Amino acid sequence: MFFHVHLACYILIDLKIEKFQDKFIGQMNKYLRYFREHINLPYMKPPVGIIICKSVNKDEVYYALEGLERKIFVAEYQLYLPTQKQIANVLSSEVKIHLASRKISKRQEASLNKLKNSHNFQIHDYKNTANVSLSTARRDLQLLAQQGIVEKKGSGKNTYYRILNFE
Repeated sequence: MFFHVHLACYILIDLKIEKFQDKFIGQMNKYLRYFREHINLPYMKPPVGIIICKSVNKDEVYYALEGLERKIFVAEYQLYLPTQKQIANVLSSEVKIHLASRKISKRQEASLNKLKNSHNFQIHDYKNTANVSLSTARRDLQLLAQQGIVEKKGSGKNTYYRILNFE
């Protein structure tokens, strides 16, 4: 059990050494109700429950939680830390999924591919690479910055851009 100061609520953690079972939800719900009724003070928010199991079937958890407050979370633990390669693979796939969800034009993608070896570039570099007007280059870079693909640094004539997340 922990108390989260900023959320002003108790966090109840139940670590199980076996795979997820429906009964864990009922048990956690009982703990949460007890805390809500007997431990919580009036200024506190309702407690949150976290169940950590050896293995988890997401569909089973989804149906087990149906109709209950969304204050119970179920997660899976690992006995060994993943290797650097495993972490890199997971992060790489997450980045690819994130990038795939972004909407950039073929022109923007082609221009960024040409500029990705540059440490920093200015708006005129992008304008010339994309073969667009200055106002279009400004609009493109503003959109790319909003999506977290490029970062804008400096101001005025000292403004430059740096590519953050682009493959």
